[in-house]
Amino acid sequence: GSHYLSPSNNRTVDARRLIDRIAEEQPTLPKGELGQLAWKISSAYEENDLALKTLRRQTASGGTADAKILMALDTILKIQRDPGNVDAAKKIEAAKLLDDACRSDPTNPYAWLRSVLFYALTNQTQTALGQLQSAREKLPAQPPSLIPLTLGQCFEILARHYADSREEFLDKTEQLYREAVRVDPGNAAVKLVLANFVL
Repeated sequence: GSHYLSPSNNRTVDARRLIDRIAEEQPTLPKGELGQLAWKISSAYEENDLALKTLRRQTASGGTADAKILMALDTILKIQRDPGNVDAAKKIEAAKLLDDACRSDPTNPYAWLRSVLFYALTNQTQTALGQLQSAREKLPAQPPSLIPLTLGQCFEILARHYADSREEFLDKTEQLYREAVRVDPGNAAVKLVLANFVL
């Protein structure tokens, strides 16, 4: 199959059903991993509203880092919808919110993912790659799939925004998703991320 998922309503519905089914069948799966999965699938289809709803659900009782990520995500979604119509002050504010979130809660994969996405969207390639490297150093080693899964998602974001390096970034994405499955073979959510990527 192709590296990249083509948007299809049926596939999106199937993906959501799979998330629901995994949640029912494996209630012990960490909610964060299901949330990462929902973000992975929704962002792959550029379905930003679903991604935002997912994050809002997760951050309803969250702390300040989560609140900062959520506020920055609002700007990210506006940039994705209409890049020429977001003023510089909003972008500066979003960058500060995301940098603060990464600093105050470096173990939070969502902070790093949104940060890489923001810098990719605003064509700050070196900053995006720097954030990816920081995520590699600062994310916790447990669960074992967390670092390769998050880094894979970061590279997949970069592949969507940098055509010149697309194949290289997609190759890294696949390597990291396969590594996540290898180190956490019992995790159905991680397997589904890889399956959706390579299909």
